[in-house]
Amino acid sequence: MESTKTRSEATQRTRSVVFVGLTIAIMAVSAWVVVPLGPIPFTLQMFAITFAIVMLSPKECIAAIVLYLALGAIGLPVFSGMSGGIAYVLDENWDFYQRVNKETVSLEPVEHKYDVATLKELIRAHVEATGSPRGKEILDNFSAFLPKFKKVLPYDYDRMLRVIASVEERGLDGEQAQIEAFYAVQKHK
Repeated sequence: MESTKTRSEATQRTRSVVFVGLTIAIMAVSAWVVVPLGPIPFTLQMFAITFAIVMLSPKECIAAIVLYLALGAIGLPVFSGMSGGIAYVLDENWDFYQRVNKETVSLEPVEHKYDVATLKELIRAHVEATGSPRGKEILDNFSAFLPKFKKVLPYDYDRMLRVIASVEERGLDGEQAQIEAFYAVQKHK
């Protein structure tokens, strides 16, 4: 009886590990599948997360999502191809360039006054919302930390911003410009 129980527990653990691993793989792959609905495309990743919530136990679901985030944190390109917008990354070890997919994004120093103001406001809002002591340290020593930040700009996002600006110069504005730019970019892919 004891060996049957042990075998059953081992089988359950194996099943759990396999399902968590498959869910992580599904989340990673679905992050790269873009569904162009309207001017702002989205990825299938939201369906993968829904799949995790429905199919896994709460413990397995949390494990899958935490491990997926950990994969991204160590530099694996699992977050929607890094095509969702501008990111500001604190690169204290000066090694982010070695870990980023340079085929999809450009890295720039944070120098433009708009970028500096945006970065500072993002950190300020984070500190206000979370009470982060690390964020407060960065704000208190902002000029020392600023050179360590990198602006990550996806090439697709940059192209979209340029096309939107071009369309706006022709007289369209707001959402109309975004829609027109979206179709123009899709046509040239």
